[in-house]
Amino acid sequence: ITREYVDVMRANGAEIRTLDEFFNRLIVIDRRMAMVPGATPDSAVVVHDPHLVSYLADIFERSWERGRDYVVTSSVTETQIASEVRQMTVRMLTEGHSDSASAKRVGVSTRTYASYVATLKQEYGVQTRFQLGLAMGREQDPESAPEA
Repeated sequence: ITREYVDVMRANGAEIRTLDEFFNRLIVIDRRMAMVPGATPDSAVVVHDPHLVSYLADIFERSWERGRDYVVTSSVTETQIASEVRQMTVRMLTEGHSDSASAKRVGVSTRTYASYVATLKQEYGVQTRFQLGLAMGREQDPESAPEA
């Protein structure tokens, strides 16, 4: 669905970029009006307040600068995205965020995020999040590992 949307938007002259973190749709028109997602998936809120529109435009520009051009998926792009999702998952774990907050930030369901964590536990050969944190910390700073 996303690829189809991107194809339509590009055909109409849009530039598309992607981030390694979740970002809801945001449309700013002439820096005088903004549209943001509403409470339900098929709704939107139109903002006319100049201060709020300016703030939203600033958020967009900062995110745009951090983003990279969206390209038609290739195995290299899929590998890069998988690596970025992994890095974001590790960061969310090490910062101590809840699964629901982390999932939202990564842009996936809580169940999918839990599967990412389970994959990391399996990869590191551990059973608990605490053990996972220790293992990841040791990987980042091998000198801090206790001697056997």
